[in-house]
Amino acid sequence: GYNRKEDAVWKPDRPARDHLAICAARFYITIQVRTQRPSRESSVPVEQSSKQSNQPNREELLNMAIRSARDGNTESARVMLRRVLSEDRRNERAMLWMAQIASTQAERRKWLERVLEINPDNAKARTTLNRMTYKRTSRENRTLLIFGMVAGVLVVLLVVVLLAVATGTIRF
Repeated sequence: GYNRKEDAVWKPDRPARDHLAICAARFYITIQVRTQRPSRESSVPVEQSSKQSNQPNREELLNMAIRSARDGNTESARVMLRRVLSEDRRNERAMLWMAQIASTQAERRKWLERVLEINPDNAKARTTLNRMTYKRTSRENRTLLIFGMVAGVLVVLLVVVLLAVATGTIRF
């Protein structure tokens, strides 16, 4: 789970960027919680909602992470999404957003495959994975095609040189 005191302390084994991302996420959460006003139709009593205002629930945290990702704050979004996933390992939306903000194609593929393990009918994950596979395959095919063309040109050039040497047009 999330321990505010533990995360606030810098640890030598934690990379500095992770510590900064945690601080940024905590600051972002604090700002979001303070600026959100409870609706009058809320079914949560005022006393209970004021106690919960310090700790957003999982859905609020997920929504804040999504807003953060859309605003370009990927490190804070990643920290918040990890927290959501630590509480609910089967949260498809959080995994899809982790795929969205992934820094590498391999990481993106890993998150999309996890979504499909949980829900094989998830069309967005399936479509994105198929598109990634198609792009990778077409890139590999393009490389093979270029290599084949270069090899073909070299073979034709070698045949022309051998014919020229055989007919006596070129002498070495």
